[in-house]
Amino acid sequence: MQNTNKLTLINLEKSFDPTPYSYIFGTEMTWLFKGRALPANVLFIPDAYNGPDLVKYINLVKQVFLSLGINIILISETDPIPQLRDAKCIVVGGGSMEKLLRGIDKYKNELIAALLRKVPFLGWNEGAVLVCPGYVVPDPIPGFPNGLAVTNYQYFMNFDNSVVAKAKMLDFLKKHETTTPSVTAIYALVNTSGGTGVRLEDDIVAIDYGGNSPVNPTKKFTQGDLK
Repeated sequence: MQNTNKLTLINLEKSFDPTPYSYIFGTEMTWLFKGRALPANVLFIPDAYNGPDLVKYINLVKQVFLSLGINIILISETDPIPQLRDAKCIVVGGGSMEKLLRGIDKYKNELIAALLRKVPFLGWNEGAVLVCPGYVVPDPIPGFPNGLAVTNYQYFMNFDNSVVAKAKMLDFLKKHETTTPSVTAIYALVNTSGGTGVRLEDDIVAIDYGGNSPVNPTKKFTQGDLK
């Protein structure tokens, strides 16, 4: 079976405790590896975490994946390149976008290369936005003007349908309409207790995944929608 470029981008209400969302992780790992056995290991990048107890957080993530029969391997601080070259699946958690960008800076190119080789990817919150061309919220971070841009789609996590949020999206689209890749639309994911998300396959939005959330938790916005 030919491998396709599969990415699962999830929006969780509780970014630092994935255990209430085990069913989502199970469903999405099954989709990422449809027709194939789940991997024995996934490579986990926790660099976005900005909470009080990193060890506890990592153990919670381990708990979720062990329930699926999968071990997590932490990205190495000293020699991450071989890990990325050998990864069967890459998982990136949420937290602080600035911390995540600083954490991956030394191996950013190899991470992009892995995703372009179509290594399956699962990210939540800031970890999900990482694959996009840029960042709507928070505002652009000095020194890190771009995302990984392995998809042309842009995501806005925790969308609250406010005037401020829509103004930020319109400003973002105007600034990025002539960039490479250009961004013509933003997919906004609402924040619900059940978790929301989308699946991308070969850069096509395939499925809205809502869990216990509303039927259509994802809305597409273009400049025309926001003016």
